[in-house]
Amino acid sequence: MSSIVSNVSSEILLSKPTCFIIIGKPGVGKSTLARKLANTWNCILIDDTDLLNSHISDETEQGIQLFKILAEGKAVPEEMMVEVIVGRLKSPDVQHYGYVLACLPSISEDYLKIQEQIDLIKSLEMPPDFIINIKCADSDLIHRLSGERQHPETGRVFQKEKWDPVKKESVIKSSSIEDEDEEEEETEDLEEEMEEIELQKDMITQLVRVIENYPENAKSRIMRYKDTILRPLEDYMADHNPPYLFELDGNKDPEELFESVMSRLESMAVRCPAVPVRLMPTEDPELADQMDMEELFRTLSTCRNVAPGFHWRRSRWSCNCPVALKEGRVVKGRPEFAVGFMDKIYILSSQNALQKFTANPRCYLLPPMPHLPCRVSVIGPRCSGKSTICALLAEYYGAVVLDVEALMERTRSMFTQDMLDKVRHDATLAGLEKVRAKMQHEATDASGNVTTNKGESDETYSAIEVTEDHPDVQVFVEEAMKEATESPVTASRELYLEALEKHIREIETEDVDSEYKRGWILDNIPSSRSQLITIEELHGAVTPEVLFCLKDNDGEGRTVLTRMYEQNKEEVDRAVLARLKKDRKLHKTQDNHETLKPIEASKKDSQPTDTQPKLETLIEESGSTLSHHCIAVH
Repeated sequence: MSSIVSNVSSEILLSKPTCFIIIGKPGVGKSTLARKLANTWNCILIDDTDLLNSHISDETEQGIQLFKILAEGKAVPEEMMVEVIVGRLKSPDVQHYGYVLACLPSISEDYLKIQEQIDLIKSLEMPPDFIINIKCADSDLIHRLSGERQHPETGRVFQKEKWDPVKKESVIKSSSIEDEDEEEEETEDLEEEMEEIELQKDMITQLVRVIENYPENAKSRIMRYKDTILRPLEDYMADHNPPYLFELDGNKDPEELFESVMSRLESMAVRCPAVPVRLMPTEDPELADQMDMEELFRTLSTCRNVAPGFHWRRSRWSCNCPVALKEGRVVKGRPEFAVGFMDKIYILSSQNALQKFTANPRCYLLPPMPHLPCRVSVIGPRCSGKSTICALLAEYYGAVVLDVEALMERTRSMFTQDMLDKVRHDATLAGLEKVRAKMQHEATDASGNVTTNKGESDETYSAIEVTEDHPDVQVFVEEAMKEATESPVTASRELYLEALEKHIREIETEDVDSEYKRGWILDNIPSSRSQLITIEELHGAVTPEVLFCLKDNDGEGRTVLTRMYEQNKEEVDRAVLARLKKDRKLHKTQDNHETLKPIEASKKDSQPTDTQPKLETLIEESGSTLSHHCIAVH
């Protein structure tokens, strides 16, 4: 059952969202119907006026340019307007929710001809699925436009029955008579409508008549529409699939037109786009933080159920944020940003992540699935296979192997070089002072060790010029450098960790704009538990998420010892042979001593009284024998 549900969810996410285009004569009610349809169908309204206002209010780069143009009293260029509309059609939220387009094709041909505009609509990544054509006779449309009024601040348009006191009163009476037999829900709708009318009283006193809606101007606009746009649009509608072409009567009330469109969509079993739903009440974030994970999911599963008996289920991302995973980071979600989407629970990590997910969940849930970048460390004894495992993991996951020993060696070299440079600089200054003081002392002794005036002393001291090339200075510096070079250099552990963190930051910076995050694998770090604790507390960027520890459990390290021997076989063999020879020689020497001891003892017992001549003879014989062996060796 779960596989069937998963397949259905994938099919829905992979399907194209429903897109609409509404066409008709100027003032026929395209924008009104588009706004109602977008609000009910949960799709994106593409309206030129709304786009201009949103860009200007958000102070985008295009909005600043548009504001300057409008502030100068000029009309927005057609090319810029088309760019704004096309850019909105390519936005992420449109890719998920679809759109309702009511501002193209434009009657102006300053930038694109009518046929070019229609071709642009056809060539969109998501072309319109439904064409809604609102038809109205010229005379009826002119009469209706002449009775419209507009609020100058908000731009809202009011029909005559809404602003004319006589018309408005008759509409209210007829509505209240009809509602006596209606159900309670329709009565509530009427009350809301009455409240809306009360709120519009102040607006109605400020309404103005738009010059474009004067009968002569309205007729001119309609005739231009028929001469330029009507014929290409008829060809466009003729090529469209007939069931997906709706033709409506423009003389009907906008509400009737909307209900007609919705009823036809329901009969065609067209699916509305799914919308993420906020689950956790925003006023209880502290309470949610105190829950454990299982209790949190139980609570979220019963929040804002869309149907009786329906419960949200845990997604494969569990408590991790899918937006952060897609961006190459593992971040735990926060309960106050939890949403329900297509029967699953997704816990986002921030308000920004929530906005991105709400705009278009598809790019975070569809393949390629979010790739978890490697943050792995492999530790173990020497010759345990750390580097081999690191290389294999990096090849499989496309990660970067960080050789910690090589990085530490580079860091140590840089630290040593900086230290030696500092020693050279300090020694040079000290040597200059020492040699200058020595020369000053010698000059004072040569002049009789007498200075009659302080100014003369200072002049004599400054006249002695000593440079770095002075032999005594160079000797002093060389001695200091030799002492510094021979002394052991020990850099702090923090220095190595800072260098490692800097290197990891560089890798992550390189992957910021790339879709695939490589990640990293540490070779033999941390080397101790205390180092791991230090990394976790002070260097979070270096903390690995997975730690592999290689051990040799076969015969108390026999495998590792065998590998170490095979890696250094010649050196080990030479050392072992040398040790065996040394041991044999030592044993042979000990055996000779043991053999000679009884002989010497017997000789000592049988030694004659006159030992001096024989001793001299023995010495001479020994000398002649030694000379003979030396010659033989040579």
